[in-house]
Order: sequence, then structure tokens, then C-alpha cells
Amino acid sequence: MNNNQDFLLSIRLNSYNQEKYIAAAMDSIMMQKVDFPVEVVVGDDFSTDRTLDIIRTYKDTEFIKIRILERTAGDAYHVERKERGRLFNYLYTLRACRGKYVALLDGDDYWIDPNKLSSQVKFLEANPDYVMSSHEVYVVRHNAKDSIASVPKILRDNFKFGSKGEFLQTLKLGLTFNKEFWQRKVRYSSLPRDYHMSFEKMLFKRHFMATSALVIRRSIVDHIPDWWTSLDQGHNSIILILLTGGKNYHFNRFFGVHRLQPASLSTQKDITLEIRKNFNKTLTFVLTQLRDRVTEPQREAIDRKLLQISKMNG
Repeated sequence: MNNNQDFLLSIRLNSYNQEKYIAAAMDSIMMQKVDFPVEVVVGDDFSTDRTLDIIRTYKDTEFIKIRILERTAGDAYHVERKERGRLFNYLYTLRACRGKYVALLDGDDYWIDPNKLSSQVKFLEANPDYVMSSHEVYVVRHNAKDSIASVPKILRDNFKFGSKGEFLQTLKLGLTFNKEFWQRKVRYSSLPRDYHMSFEKMLFKRHFMATSALVIRRSIVDHIPDWWTSLDQGHNSIILILLTGGKNYHFNRFFGVHRLQPASLSTQKDITLEIRKNFNKTLTFVLTQLRDRVTEPQREAIDRKLLQISKMNG
């Protein structure tokens, strides 16, 4: 495989000091049932533990090829990384992907359905007006007192790598369900159907899309401006930026697991006024930057959102 056209899909795998979790991420990649060429592009951000050593134990298969981006302290990447911050690794690795589509995965997340990638790629191949696809994820909160046994069997059977001490939760349209939710014995058939998400809907509907849930068209990576790496919070803003290029199709199925680390903003029980102001400040900056490069309906949505933020800030 020597040129960009050889790979239908790239998997952008970012990692940093995740030796406890990286095997689960790699196992979930290698178990994928694909009949098309896939490259795994590893962007390790100078881990000081055994993360890279563990990744190197995995071998190429007929359809899945592993490519570790070579980096050394003091090289050009390292110098620019120090200047531009942690999000530079995200964007640099994404731009290094050569497939027609790119699946995003962080080193502490993993997938649990072997048909996840084929399902999303198949949809995007058949629907050129969609630029990305996402799905539901289980969310693991570390050191929780609840047991995985509290999760209904229909959901638990799909959880391949979880430990008994972890309690799973799902974020559904941005709402965190607790243990009582699981005790209602929710089944897939009782959950909402697959749905579509546009830029305008994303702005006004509270919706959670984990990084590990996304498969995007490589062509829209060019929509991501260099200034994005300067943001304090990059995840929600990059989804908005990508959605300026088209719609997202959301599979209402649990294809993956997202780990919430203690330092994550989303683990905080109470979002203080100061945090909310900072979030709105970042969002205002992003929307102002995007306003002159989007469609008229998107521009109208941006103006409504900016007015809403202004009123909230008083």
C-alpha cells in the first residue's frame, strides 16, 4: 500500500501515558470485521510509560495496517507541539490520515461491536450528503461504588473489556442516567430510533458525541482551522466545525465505551458559573470565527445563539 487511495478508512489513535488502557483500545480495533483496507495512525504524545511498547506488540493483518508516527524530543513536531498545546497532536495526527474516512479513537476509550466501523463506513459510502456518523457509547466512571452487575444483561453482554469494579452509564442526548435507569430494564427496541444532526440542531440541542463515536470524511478535515488548537476546550467546537460541511447520522446503538477521567470537565457534578462563562466565551469565539464561512441558515443559527449567550451573560 503506497498511496492515499489504498485506504478506505484511517483510524486516528491518539495516546499519552495510557498503558493501563491502550490494550483495550488496540484489541477493539483489531477485532473489527472489515473487508476493506484500514490504516491505524498512532499519534503518541511522548508517553513516558509503556504505551508505545504495548502498541508495537500488535501486528498487521490482511486488512488492518498499523502506522506509528515517528517523533523524537527536539524534532520539528515536538517544537511546534510545545508552542501550540495539546490539541496540536489531535489535529496533526488527523491530518496525517490518508483514508477516505477517518474513525477517531483515544487511547483510553474502546469499541465493543465488531461491526462498528463497517456499519458507519457503509452508511457514509451510500449517503454522500452526510459528512460524519456517530453512535451511542457507554460511559465508565472510575472508582464508582456501583457494580457492572447493575447493568441489564442485554447491555452487559456487549461489554467485552470492562472490569467488575466499573459502573457503566450512558449519556443519552446529553442526559446522564443513573443506576435507576438500568433497573428499568431498558432494551434497544424501547430507545429512540437513529436520527440526524445538523449544525443548527447541534447549536441548540444538548447532545453528547464522544470522540470514539465519530467517523468522518477525510475531506472535511480541511475545514478545521489552525486556530482550533488554541482553544481550552476542543471537543464540542470541532464537532460544530465539522458540521458546517454537512449532516451527521447518529446510530442509536452502543458501539463503544468512553472513559471519564477525574480531570475531565464532564465528570464535575456541578458546573459553576465561572465554568459556564468560560464555555460561553470559547463558544462565542468559535461561532464568530465561523460566521463568515458558513451557509446562510447556519449564519442565522449562529446569530440566534450569540444573542442567547449575550442574554445569559447579562
